[in-house]
Amino acid sequence: MELRETKRAVTPWEGLVVFVQFLCKVDLRDVAGKHLPFVWISPNAIDPIQTFTAFLALVLTGLRHLGVVLSIAWTLGGQGHGEYKSPPNPRKGIVNLSRVGGVLMRKSFSIMFWVVLLLIVSAPETWAQHVKVCDLGHYPGGTWAEPWDINNSGVVVGYGDISSGYTRPIGVPVFGRHAGQWFDLGTLGGDRTDDGVMCMAIADTGMIVGHSAIAGNEIVHAFAWTAATGMVDIGPLADLDHTGYNFSVAWGTNRSGTLIVGYSGTGIWLAADTLPVVWTPKVVSGSGPWKLKWQIQKLDTTGFDGFGYWTALFPNDHGQILGMATGADGTRIGVLWNPVRGGKDWKIQQLPSAPGYPSVWPTDINNNGEIVGDVGVQDWSTYFPALWTPVEHSGKSYGVTVLPTLAGSLQGVGDGEGINDLGDIVGGSTDVNGNYFATSWSTKDLNSARLLLGVPEGWSWATKVSDSGIATGSYGNATVPENTVIWKLR
Repeated sequence: MELRETKRAVTPWEGLVVFVQFLCKVDLRDVAGKHLPFVWISPNAIDPIQTFTAFLALVLTGLRHLGVVLSIAWTLGGQGHGEYKSPPNPRKGIVNLSRVGGVLMRKSFSIMFWVVLLLIVSAPETWAQHVKVCDLGHYPGGTWAEPWDINNSGVVVGYGDISSGYTRPIGVPVFGRHAGQWFDLGTLGGDRTDDGVMCMAIADTGMIVGHSAIAGNEIVHAFAWTAATGMVDIGPLADLDHTGYNFSVAWGTNRSGTLIVGYSGTGIWLAADTLPVVWTPKVVSGSGPWKLKWQIQKLDTTGFDGFGYWTALFPNDHGQILGMATGADGTRIGVLWNPVRGGKDWKIQQLPSAPGYPSVWPTDINNNGEIVGDVGVQDWSTYFPALWTPVEHSGKSYGVTVLPTLAGSLQGVGDGEGINDLGDIVGGSTDVNGNYFATSWSTKDLNSARLLLGVPEGWSWATKVSDSGIATGSYGNATVPENTVIWKLR
């Protein structure tokens, strides 16, 4: 495009057309997208690049010319790569908001028409186009952040380091007025540099659960955090006369925030003797206002003598609790506790393994009772993502399906990490070259694995996905130890 002086007068409309052509020439969409301080996340959102373009056009044309504004936004912010073409009669694109009666109705319809067009061109056409990704980085002053959950309000939680080098339970909202602003929940009085301090899950109520070192730094206790109460120590089984079980870890909570699950043990992780536990809420009264107290309870392990390293992993809103344990020979089993006696107790059952893959590591359960996780050989040198679905409505019987990796069926390795109520599944798997990347599947198509695009080179994985199709995970490479990211799946 060439700009030159002419002897003919240029009308305001022609000048606007020239300016729009100039913005197309400099590729406004790509340039603006790199510098806008927010991300297109909400399932009801209009692409912020289009919103920015509409604002720019309003400045140029004035609010009365709304039809023109929206058509410009369509050209620059939508598909964004074609040349703007003026309509045969530009005045037909002008909406005069001061008109009333039939004219107002007609012009209102024109506005709605352009808005609908704007929303249509905002819609994706292909998988690669509509998987949006945003690099959330890590806590300011830190060097890495690993996310473990995301709720349906778009708040990501996990853990990472801060400037002191200690790890902290941290999180970040991905939209709203505090979008992108990391927060640190603090600790229960102790400091550690390992995963003994972390957020594990967040309910849709905003309650966050995890675990933290207490004073002295060695012992770790589970916590529940809310904006009203702050971080509250919810205790170990030692509080119920289980001598020596002084440690506790909260692994998950359901979306309604009515159950917290995890384990209590003589230590944390594989070197400890642990028992599966659930915390249930109870309202207690005292000298002051009534308060909510979380009561710990050991879950049933009847019939599974010889198994250790028990943990409850995630509950759903129907009271089902997912968990696992390890046998004396190292084989890991997946279990499910179904609520009985009106939700006051739970009965255990074992999840089936897949032929040739005796070890099971379940990771997440949705409100439909569908479960994702991994199946593998005993020493976990080979493992694949898997989906368990209830054979009957009661959830007392399950079938298992091994999911493909990016390399194909039963090729490479892979993990299933999270599942939402709509059947979106996320995790990670290797491709044909052995590279491990964030991957998604769907219960509607169990034969396909999809690569989650958009992160820099290196490894990536996805950990959880919300019902609005926002997945969280992380990536790393030679220059980035680990950054938190989100993907918008649809």
